[in-house]
Amino acid sequence: MSFQSIKSISLHNFRCFEKLELDFSDRLNIISGLNGTGKTSIIDAIYCLAFGKSYFVSKEQYLLRDDSHFLRLEGQFQNENDMEFIKLILEQGKSKRIEVNGVKRNKLIDHIGHIPIVCIAPSDIFLVVDSSITRRKLLDKLLCQIDNKYTSALYNYNRLLKQRNAVLKRQVQDRTLINTLDTQMESPATYIFEQRKHLLSHWLELFHPIHQRITGELEVCEFDYKSQLLSKTFHEGIAEAKEKDSILKRSNFGIHKDDIVFTIRQSELKNVASQGQIKSFLFALKMSMMHILKEKTKKTPILLLDDIFDKLDETRVLHVLDYVYTDVGSQIFITDTSSIRLENIVKKQNYSHQIIHL
Repeated sequence: MSFQSIKSISLHNFRCFEKLELDFSDRLNIISGLNGTGKTSIIDAIYCLAFGKSYFVSKEQYLLRDDSHFLRLEGQFQNENDMEFIKLILEQGKSKRIEVNGVKRNKLIDHIGHIPIVCIAPSDIFLVVDSSITRRKLLDKLLCQIDNKYTSALYNYNRLLKQRNAVLKRQVQDRTLINTLDTQMESPATYIFEQRKHLLSHWLELFHPIHQRITGELEVCEFDYKSQLLSKTFHEGIAEAKEKDSILKRSNFGIHKDDIVFTIRQSELKNVASQGQIKSFLFALKMSMMHILKEKTKKTPILLLDDIFDKLDETRVLHVLDYVYTDVGSQIFITDTSSIRLENIVKKQNYSHQIIHL
């Protein structure tokens, strides 16, 4: 198993920072400060360098500080005895540039998975309450970090789907072109479906013991994969949906309709669970994601915990910290508005740590 960590980072015109340079502990880093001081920005900068895109911002233009026209992130990462320097540059009107040891990544898909990383943040609540696209993105983020073939299949499928929908929107639809696109989409769609199905089965096996430990075996949660390909092949389904597609002018069959249903006591989690139950579920979901990344990549992922201890009592905070520090064993970043509570706990537990006050 290869231990991954980020040793230092440099931010230029990134979100709220004009310039910032920080060194980090290999184990536990606590970033404290009032709201608006940039705690989440530091977490997001680490995620951007590791994953190639922001965890919190959908439009990259919003990563630029104020009226700046460019930003630059630089990070020094350690992988056992090897040191890597990763740089991300974003300029208005130009494509994003990622370099590893001075060598440019030609495509983002070449970088995803190089530094495995998992982030847990308050916005993860949307995984439970939002539309299916949010849950598909979670699946895709994990699979893209462990399977380059999946990343390519997903890129190709989405490209072909966009073309197919564009043809369907035309006043006169080109049936020959649609049939050609359908043939090209079948292989990536089938591969994506099989990988999602296999992953979710394994993910659930890892999820259960973690969730039981967190909740004291008081709750039983499940998640169920929903896909049109569970009942018919892509070729069969796309053929049956052609008339409907033509009328509605969009593609109604395929893996872009997949979803995951989260349940507790056989009812959907979003309908019956308390805020505490949802938080426990999401933490177990992400921790089991950590274990999958460790298993598949043979690397220890970096763990980012953004403001997750709000409204949790000290006992539960201690249980969560003990789990991530002892059982996961990765480099950990935690943001909190006050470091006092966390500082008291980590000192009592004798955890190796660093505290950064903003």
